[in-house]
Amino acid sequence: MQSRALPNLTRIETPTAWDHKAEYPSRSACGATEGLTFEVGPGKAYTTPRDVPWIRLLPCDVVKIYYRPAAYKDIIFIGARGEKNKYITIMGVPGPNGERPVFDGAGAISPPATGTGMSSVFDGFGMIIISRPINIGNGLTSATYGYKPGYLHIKGLTVQNVRTPATYTSLSGTVKTYASFTSGIYVAPAEHLAITDCELANSGIGLFLKSDQDYMAPAPDYLGNARQSRNILVRNNYFHDNGIDGNTSLHNAYTEAIGTIYEHNYFGRPKGTSADNIKDRSAGIIFRNNFIDSAMHNISLRDPESNGPYEAIQKDAQGEDLVKYAFIYNNVFVQRLIGGNGGIVIGHGDGDFGFQKQYRYGKIFFYSNRVISKYDYQMYGRDGAPLFEMLNYNRGTVVNALNNLMYATSATTTGTAANFSLFFWSGVANFPTFVDSSTSTVKPANWINKYIEAMPNYGNYASSPNNPNLYTGTKYNGTGHDGLTKQTNDPGFNNFAAGDYSLKPSSPFYSLKAPLPTEVTTRSLTPAGEPVTSPFTAPALP
Repeated sequence: MQSRALPNLTRIETPTAWDHKAEYPSRSACGATEGLTFEVGPGKAYTTPRDVPWIRLLPCDVVKIYYRPAAYKDIIFIGARGEKNKYITIMGVPGPNGERPVFDGAGAISPPATGTGMSSVFDGFGMIIISRPINIGNGLTSATYGYKPGYLHIKGLTVQNVRTPATYTSLSGTVKTYASFTSGIYVAPAEHLAITDCELANSGIGLFLKSDQDYMAPAPDYLGNARQSRNILVRNNYFHDNGIDGNTSLHNAYTEAIGTIYEHNYFGRPKGTSADNIKDRSAGIIFRNNFIDSAMHNISLRDPESNGPYEAIQKDAQGEDLVKYAFIYNNVFVQRLIGGNGGIVIGHGDGDFGFQKQYRYGKIFFYSNRVISKYDYQMYGRDGAPLFEMLNYNRGTVVNALNNLMYATSATTTGTAANFSLFFWSGVANFPTFVDSSTSTVKPANWINKYIEAMPNYGNYASSPNNPNLYTGTKYNGTGHDGLTKQTNDPGFNNFAAGDYSLKPSSPFYSLKAPLPTEVTTRSLTPAGEPVTSPFTAPALP
């Protein structure tokens, strides 16, 4: 490698308030001679990814990893940082038939114990690990406390099989079995990170991204940014089969940051019946244009935790608490094949579970989504398919649902379709009506064919910190959905029987035109385009 400057491991960025805008990876400020290209693969300068000098990457560098028939078995540690409009790009170069290069965790080999900056804390945690480098060696020391890897774009890779009972070679050179809590990509922390066009499959967790308390800040709350993840984009990826059957802590994705956007991703089912598809604890969250197929919760929006006291007081660019709002729009949700009364579309807050801080409050904006439920009604077993599970009761949260199509059907040809349940138990609803300008008539702003208002409580359960369960607060009182009507007309799917949930132009979905709330329009979060209905079909990056 040619002689070049050493990476600046002392850079600490002063954060700005999140503006609810996606930060797309950009290299627009890279000069013609700025940045090197590192090519990895058969016949290239670097045979395997472990040969790349990852810790010495500089802004505008590109690492190209070429497809080969055999999977790469290299665990890589990334501690580098680009700059604004000078992203570092780690990209897969596809094979002749579009095959993505594969990183496979079964039999994977950790990087050298010195020279990469990888702490032994992360040994066995993931296949691609991103964090602050420490005790580097080879002319470099530890990165300054508060430094974070950032301005990174990872794209076009398959990462798989990072899971027990597979084995890997550890930093010490010994062969070990993966623990249960592992991930394909493990991040702790990072900022200005984009993960696009990747397949994350069959690991403990597909993507795990966390924040931590600033242990150099004053006790007891340790309010600080030094270990806080920020500005995360997860786009056009294919997640599936992550998790371990029976383990409630392992999901397709699990993230906690300030300012996280999931868009145009295809989420297949996680493994088993206990996992969520996506679990998120971020302050500032947007889900749009995704396809999310089943799980204990399609999306589980739990309270900020690892750096919760700090995240809970962060403001957006308009001065509002980031934990106050969640924006979920233009997605396809499918619920099916979950036993018992599991299978909930949106979970919100921790309630009496966990640390019981109940940071989330305010409003959920759930709009322009298509929700499909495929369950047979079973008394005491599947009385309904809950849309919203609202666990926080200290400050209250209103569900603003509008312009959604929600269609419940049976799972079998002989069964009776289970109703949607607007709420699992408690909740505050704003399911409005609107005036159809073409007919000057008042119409419900949501299309739904079957529903009850809340799930039965056969056991008269009551949640408390000593006995946490889903029956928190008081039962939904049935108000706030005036005009919501059980529809009988055709929902207008193109080929529902074949699993094609795209809609015909004549679908009633396209006639739902209730005005969007001011909180949506002032943040420029109007739906655009169609949600994905198959993997890797997002529009090109802007």
